[in-house]
Amino acid sequence: MGCLDGSWLLETGKFSDFTIVCQNTEFRVHKAVLYPQSDYFAALFDSNMEVNTTFLVRLSDYRWVLETRSQLTVIRSQEAQKGVVTFDDIDPKIMKHLIDFFYSDYHGFEFDHSELKIHVEVWILADRLQASPAMITIENRLMYHLEEYEEKEAAFYEENILDMVFSHPACAKSAVGKIFAETAWIVFSNEKDECSSHILTSFTKYPDLAREMLLGGAIEFLGCLSLDVDVGEEGYQANISDTFPLIHICGFSVKFARLLPSLHSRYFRGDAEERSRGQEKEAEEQQQQQ
Repeated sequence: MGCLDGSWLLETGKFSDFTIVCQNTEFRVHKAVLYPQSDYFAALFDSNMEVNTTFLVRLSDYRWVLETRSQLTVIRSQEAQKGVVTFDDIDPKIMKHLIDFFYSDYHGFEFDHSELKIHVEVWILADRLQASPAMITIENRLMYHLEEYEEKEAAFYEENILDMVFSHPACAKSAVGKIFAETAWIVFSNEKDECSSHILTSFTKYPDLAREMLLGGAIEFLGCLSLDVDVGEEGYQANISDTFPLIHICGFSVKFARLLPSLHSRYFRGDAEERSRGQEKEAEEQQQQQ
C-alpha cells in the first residue's frame, strides 16, 4: 500500500460505499472521491440519490435525455437508493479510464498515440457526467500531444476521429473541437493526399469543423497581410468579395468568401508558378479553339 494517491482504494475496493455498473462490469467506488470530481455524482449524492432537474435541463440538447427524461429520473432514484447506478450504454473500459482519473493524483501530458481516440471518448463521458477537472486535463493533454506536425498528421490515420469529435454537439463546440479543427487545417494545408480526402469529407459534413477551419485560414491570411505578402490578384478576387458577410477576427473585419484549403495552397502560399502554368494552359486552349 505504498501508493501516494487514492488508487489503492479503487484497486482493493476497501471502504467503498457506492457501485457503478457498466454493461455488467462493476466498479466499487467512494462518494467522497467522486463528489468533487463530477457534478453529476455530486447532484446524485446531494439530492438523496435522485438526479435533479438542473442536470436534466443542462443536457436537454441531447436526444437521449429528451426521450427518456422522466424514466431516467425514476430509474436513477431507485438504483441510487440501493447505492448503485447502472449505465448500459457506456463502455466499461472508458468508464475505467475516467474513474482512474478521479483516483489518481498524476495527470501527465504525455501519452502514446494509440490512446488518442480513447482520450476523446473519455472527454465525451466526462462531459456527460459533468466532470470538469477531467475535461480540462484531457484538453491540455491533447493540445500538448498535437504540438508536433508528425502527431498532427498521424491523428488522421485514426479511423473516424473527426466523426467522433464533431458528431457530438458539446465536443464539437469545445476546446477539443477547436484543437482538432486547427490540426485538420494545418494538415490539409500541406496537401497530404492520404489525409486530405478524409478531412475534406468531414469538412463538408460538419459545420462546426468547417467554421473553425475557415477561421484558421482567415487568421493565417491576415498574418500574410500584416507581413505585406502579395497573395496575388487572383487569390484576392477568389477569396475576398463584397458579396460575403464580414468575419471579425482579432479586431479586424474581413470579407471572407470560400477560403478552402485547396485555394489556400494555390494562392496564399505564393505558388506563382502554378498560377502561371494555369494561365499558359488557358491561353493554349483559347488558341486551339480559334
